[in-house]
Amino acid sequence: MPYFMVPRYFEIVDHLPKTPTLKVQKFPLRNRPHASDCWDRSAAGLEIGRNGKVTRNDTVKASA
Repeated sequence: MPYFMVPRYFEIVDHLPKTPTLKVQKFPLRNRPHASDCWDRSAAGLEIGRNGKVTRNDTVKASA
């Protein structure tokens, strides 16, 4: 997976909004505010470079 396609935010939800044909509606998911229990890659101090390597940024403190 290219570095720019790796998600920054990760959240587990109980159900996904669907259309009448049972396809996932992505637009409502994109417009949702980030929940407090949403995991943020940048807040955790992880950055992905153009070469695909993951680096740890220790100057950023992860929220507890």
